[in-house]
Amino acid sequence: MFCLFDKENTVSISAPDADGAVLLAIRDLQRNLLALSGKVRGFELADKGGINIITENGEPESYTVKIDNSGVTICGGDVLGTVFGIYAFATKVLEIPPTYRLTDLFPKAKETLTPDDVFFTSPKREIKFRGWFLNDEDLLTEFKKSGGVRHIDYRFYNTVMDTEVLDMVLETALRLEINLIIPSSFVDIDNPDEEKLVEAVYNRGLYVTQHHVEPLGVSYFGASNYMKKHRLDGELSFITNRPVMEEIWRYYSKKWAKYNDRVVWQLGLRGRADEAVWKLDKSSPASNEGRGALISDAINTQYKIVKEILGGKSFYSTSTFWLEGARLYGQGHLTLPEDTIAIFSDVGLDQMFGDDFYSVKRLEGRKYGIYYHVAFYGRGPHLADTCNPLKMELSYKEAARSDSLYYSIVNVSNVRPLIYSVSANAELMADPHGFDYQSFKEKFHRKVFSDAWKTVAKLRDRFYLACGNMGEELLKKLCDAADFYYHDYGGLPFTRYTFDDGDLYMTGRQILKGIFTRYEDYAKLLPELEASTKRFESLYADMVSAESEIPADALGYYRTFLEYQTFYMAKSSRWCVLCLQMNALEKSERTELGKEAVACLEAILAARKIEARGKWQGWHNGEKKFNLTECVRLTEEFSGYHKKM
Repeated sequence: MFCLFDKENTVSISAPDADGAVLLAIRDLQRNLLALSGKVRGFELADKGGINIITENGEPESYTVKIDNSGVTICGGDVLGTVFGIYAFATKVLEIPPTYRLTDLFPKAKETLTPDDVFFTSPKREIKFRGWFLNDEDLLTEFKKSGGVRHIDYRFYNTVMDTEVLDMVLETALRLEINLIIPSSFVDIDNPDEEKLVEAVYNRGLYVTQHHVEPLGVSYFGASNYMKKHRLDGELSFITNRPVMEEIWRYYSKKWAKYNDRVVWQLGLRGRADEAVWKLDKSSPASNEGRGALISDAINTQYKIVKEILGGKSFYSTSTFWLEGARLYGQGHLTLPEDTIAIFSDVGLDQMFGDDFYSVKRLEGRKYGIYYHVAFYGRGPHLADTCNPLKMELSYKEAARSDSLYYSIVNVSNVRPLIYSVSANAELMADPHGFDYQSFKEKFHRKVFSDAWKTVAKLRDRFYLACGNMGEELLKKLCDAADFYYHDYGGLPFTRYTFDDGDLYMTGRQILKGIFTRYEDYAKLLPELEASTKRFESLYADMVSAESEIPADALGYYRTFLEYQTFYMAKSSRWCVLCLQMNALEKSERTELGKEAVACLEAILAARKIEARGKWQGWHNGEKKFNLTECVRLTEEFSGYHKKM
């Protein structure tokens, strides 16, 4: 039998003509083998090796892995197929969890490893593009030393993510066979520090694409910077200043074209940040027909610009129907180039599709895809993994049934806090028709928690059930207010719209800032929110009691990704309840409730050391979205409570 390593020896690795992304994956494999064997050197590249890595001209993203007496052969149909094959070998043969870079789950070192003879191949994939969007990535951005300065008039995005931090995410994505990345919010490739993010994605062999607020890779902020840099006059308007807008699109397209066939181009027209274009450009038409014609004109103009810059070569492009886009496309007011992929969005509030997804007739020959949220800063999950996988499973199966899964991009925010949902989603993307959440849940928990898997799986089920039900009535109101399309699903086997941490903090902060406009709606839900708080508090107590059952090597994961998140939700829910209660009182009557509310936030801040231990120290340096430290100050000011110094 073939031996990978023993006390004295290690195999070498042969990879003729390998470069770029394949060499980076080999580096990761070498690191894994060294850690698994407990050695400080070995597994070097050589002309002949026990592990032979080959790239052939075959089916894109395909691979085969074979182990017999002569050694290991990993053969990819193209560069990305070879990369996937290397990581599949690490996952299936070395038994290294694909998310270990973010979870610290890694097998114990062995003295020797002689794997069984195996032969396996890549899965048959239904989804051409399987992507992640690192959005609202406040923790990732400032976790390590800054990757540079961003020139953007938006308070959340002042620094650039360090490429070493991004690389941990990219490696994890590749191990889960993700092939497409939006590396950050509002990327401005004209800034060399930000271009490093795009370059890092490209160097890993992944496709790179753009946020729906960045058509052709340029957002409102990037376009504003361009106009200032080149001293251009006039408004930032496709209507009143069309030649300048076309100049900007052409300039950015040339920059992005450097990454040639790995770019998936985003087409569209939006305003500042994530707003409709007419909120910025007052010369926009007032009718939906006129607005649709305006955006369609911009999309088709952008398409022609890319075609021209690429010398007529074919390319991939998408247009994402988010907020006003969903309404305009749903009403038939948007037209796209024939080969542009039409992307339906879920309603981020509840992670379910709106009515446009069901009412729009799919055209023969048109490719369709989805934009899905396991994270949604505005009201949905951000720092706690509360997107119920049953909801995600139903949504993807609906998309598969309607032939709308040529493309999938998933908003994963900071990735690490949502790693369970991210893992489930990756497996769901690999086989949307055959995926079964209950089977996934059992397999996942058996792998991590061994004999304690049933205990932990039941606790996780209770975690989703603990989230409060916000109800259909409020969801409809919020959809109407935000220009989302609401869809009536009837009875569902899970709670559709829950009190996630985003809703808790948006509600609390709006109360504390005196801008809360839905007190009557939320006052009706106060009993449900109080009940949810008690469910989380009870669950946390049971999780602490269950620690004795958890295997020692899984205890760190358990405390970080289950126990801490339950504590965080319990305290966040209690704080929100107290904010709602204080809202009904005069300031002179709020002191005692304020004291308790401040204590909830300070307990979370103290408990963060669980999530930020070891190499993760500083993980919360950039926590600016909810900004719990500021919430403490706002709570003190609103309640009149101040700790004695």
